[in-house]
Amino acid sequence: MNRGYPKALVCSQIYRAQNSGPTTSTGTNIIIPLVTTYHPGLHKLENLMKTGFSILQSSTTTQYIFKEPPKVTYKQPANLRNLLVKPKLPDPTIQPEPKQISGSFPCNHTPCKTCTIHKPTNSFPSNITKINDPLRGHYTCDSQNLIYQLECNHCQAQYIGLITETLRRRMNGYRHDTKMKNKDKPVASHVRIHNLDFNHCYTTKLVESLNKEICNPSQQRIWELAHQYIIKSRQASILVAVEPPSADGPTATLGLNEIKLRKAPLAKMEDLEAEVTAADT
Repeated sequence: MNRGYPKALVCSQIYRAQNSGPTTSTGTNIIIPLVTTYHPGLHKLENLMKTGFSILQSSTTTQYIFKEPPKVTYKQPANLRNLLVKPKLPDPTIQPEPKQISGSFPCNHTPCKTCTIHKPTNSFPSNITKINDPLRGHYTCDSQNLIYQLECNHCQAQYIGLITETLRRRMNGYRHDTKMKNKDKPVASHVRIHNLDFNHCYTTKLVESLNKEICNPSQQRIWELAHQYIIKSRQASILVAVEPPSADGPTATLGLNEIKLRKAPLAKMEDLEAEVTAADT
């Protein structure tokens, strides 16, 4: 009525809507539907159902199975719109999984002691070259089969190591070595220089993920040496062997900025060991 419609017309339409609800069947016959996906070749199906119903009615044994012929009901087949558009609305109570951010992060599990020294970061820095190499992949204390870095909080010492176990287990091993004052372990020996415990001496991060399927132990050692060389050298890149599927397959170039696949001569473990030793001196 606020829009100028006559009051009598509005009232009559309201009365009509209130008194014209859906009709309820009072019959007792139950029609059983035959539901199938629509196809142009099924146009004879209804006639077949009627013929079959007549056969059932002609027998005293089966004439009471169906009181009425089954009704053929077609459901809409899949079309382009159904494939491209989801008619179901997203459930507001279900939170979508957050997109994983590249970097090295603590797992935030309550009993984990590694989280206190595992600071969130998205780069792999070198105190010698002053270059930050961005990390690729999402790593936590539960990650395994990785290259990791330990960095002293009180000097510029950095340590690169390889783990096939989880970072948490390796850090627990270092805590044990430090507590036992193991002089044969370089990480534990460095802690004694500052007269601190392990957690107050170091921070850690995960640097690179290694694929067990393509990296044997020898090649994993090459990756470890390559990262050691990168943090001690100003060379922009170093070639690292990744076992290709064939003799002519690609190798990986491990650089300060990224890893690119290309064909190139492979870095040998003895050459890397010599370079790392030379960088130390």
